[in-house]
Amino acid sequence: MKIFGFFILFFTITTSNAQVVAPDFTLTDVDGVNRNLYSELDLGKPIILDFFSNSCGSCISNIPTLENYWQLNGNNGDSLWIWGIEINGITDSALIAFHNLYPSSFPNFSSYNDSIVVPLYNITYSPQYWVVCPSHFMKFVSIANIDQAIKGCRESSSVSELAELNKLEWFSFKSNKINLFIKESYFPATFLVCNLLGNIIFESELFQTNQVVNLNFLPSGIYVISYIGNNGIMLKGKILKY
Repeated sequence: MKIFGFFILFFTITTSNAQVVAPDFTLTDVDGVNRNLYSELDLGKPIILDFFSNSCGSCISNIPTLENYWQLNGNNGDSLWIWGIEINGITDSALIAFHNLYPSSFPNFSSYNDSIVVPLYNITYSPQYWVVCPSHFMKFVSIANIDQAIKGCRESSSVSELAELNKLEWFSFKSNKINLFIKESYFPATFLVCNLLGNIIFESELFQTNQVVNLNFLPSGIYVISYIGNNGIMLKGKILKY
């Protein structure tokens, strides 16, 4: 599995609502198609991540259930995605042979050249199923609860609102200070500053609009900032501190 331009924007975090942000990744499936997690999520498509093994009996027995769900709900990626990620390190050709025996038509990825995605998601056994909502939050589910989690995505996230908010100037950075311009209805919220390795450098709870965060203590560098509102809305951006 080839990895193109892999860049970790976010990482696993726990907020007061125990919501988990899915780390971003870009992979190439066995058909040679590049697929980026955040790009598809930002189009309003939930994604089911199916971490499986070619030697796992439960993984094999669950393939027809996943394929049936894909056929009924996926519309070939127009409505949602199922991405199967094999964790044992087999090659693309071996994975294609596997799916000739146990057919599925949703995108599949081998992990032959993968040294990032599987450990990034801390996958140590299979099967594991994660439903990632367009808000970038993800939830660990059983195969029986996938549909419920997908419905939860659609009920709790406003994709159009998220897209519009990220087009706005929701913050400014000047003189080592971040000024936040957020709607009052989105509070309380969590504000994070992370380095490019995904480590939390600064975390703060926000309770009002037009707040100022002083970052004098930070060394020079590029940082990722994120705002997570109480309604699940996430805003993200980058700053360069001299």
